[in-house]
Amino acid sequence: MTVVADLLDRIGPVAAPSKGAAEARAWLDRHGLPDRRDEAWRYTPVPAVVEALAETPPSDAGPVPSGAVPAAIAIDRDLVDRRAGRPDGPRLVVVDGRLAAPLSDLDALPAAVRVGPAGGAPGAPPADGFEALGRVVGGGAVAVDVGPGGDRRLHVVHVATGRSGGAHPALSLHVSAGAAFELIETFVGVGAAAVVNAATRVTAEDGATVGLVRVVAEDDESVHVGRTAVALGRGATLRGTSVLVGGRIARHALDVDAAAPGSHVDVAGLAVPRHHDRHDTVVTVDHAGDDVRSGQIFRVIAADRGRGSFSGHVIVRPGTVGTDADQSSRALLLGPDAQADSRPWLEIFADDVRCTHGATVGRLDDDALFYLRSRGIPAAEARRLLVAAFAAEVVDRIGDTGTREWVEARVRARTVGAG
Repeated sequence: MTVVADLLDRIGPVAAPSKGAAEARAWLDRHGLPDRRDEAWRYTPVPAVVEALAETPPSDAGPVPSGAVPAAIAIDRDLVDRRAGRPDGPRLVVVDGRLAAPLSDLDALPAAVRVGPAGGAPGAPPADGFEALGRVVGGGAVAVDVGPGGDRRLHVVHVATGRSGGAHPALSLHVSAGAAFELIETFVGVGAAAVVNAATRVTAEDGATVGLVRVVAEDDESVHVGRTAVALGRGATLRGTSVLVGGRIARHALDVDAAAPGSHVDVAGLAVPRHHDRHDTVVTVDHAGDDVRSGQIFRVIAADRGRGSFSGHVIVRPGTVGTDADQSSRALLLGPDAQADSRPWLEIFADDVRCTHGATVGRLDDDALFYLRSRGIPAAEARRLLVAAFAAEVVDRIGDTGTREWVEARVRARTVGAG
């Protein structure tokens, strides 16, 4: 029995059959799951992810119809508020990959924002074996369609319960030409240690402006493998912010297809591993169109024996002109055993290009600590202020006040006493 077949046998029949699931199973049988030989997975402990998936309680109740939430899951709005904070705008709640309508603000959505099931038809090919696995066993994607109009914001809280073969949430977002929209995705867990395999796909039409905020904040023993794929139209703008503040293994891969001319990509991320956590962020921006600009800013704050990794992949296709790509990676180590990896990964096949990258790894600045102490600030408070200032370059990008303050509290809780 292959690894894939064994894993599917252990997880059990979570989702009802569909044509999309059949296509994904065929893809998975051909390509399999990624491993450490894949460059994009160099810093992710893939065997531990597979083991965690295999050890999740199987779904012994048979397939769950798309859009249904198992009745045994007792989650109310107060619990979601405590776990994920309270956003400024409307919120959707997705439990183990299925939209929970009673917990969601469906009646508060703007008229131009439509939410529903994405259906089981085949879509774009999976980005990797884990996304294919999610299509095979998941409960179907939640689709968000944004029509023309002004600024809008939607918060989606993904709740994982640690039951039924893991959580495999999938979300698709379509933003119409000229529209502006911000999607905030927060991933939290309740009950047993969760195993989450999440996928988000975004299409931004010509001239659209899309903000993406993704916060991974499951419990300490949880495992999270997630990916976001974005396709940008002519003159479209992406502003993305990724924060990893939970999970013993947490991975987020962002793939941006900038094939249309004049698009702009501005992405940033923060990872805060502690204990023995492994947090990995992989960003790929494919400059396939002319006059595409991209910027990547990523920060790691590692405590205890935590290890944070960032890979910034920039592709510049042959024949393109006017490419401008910047990349900055900085890591703050709060203990002698903390680790950080930074890997600029550039593939440049054109001449009219400007690409820069820089990376630093260091500890808290002794001079800055001394300055704060000399002003009467206690040592622990001085360290907290310096850590918060380091994180602020990313966290301050989060426009939703409730989400930003909740993330600040998570960073503070994970770094208190370190350094």
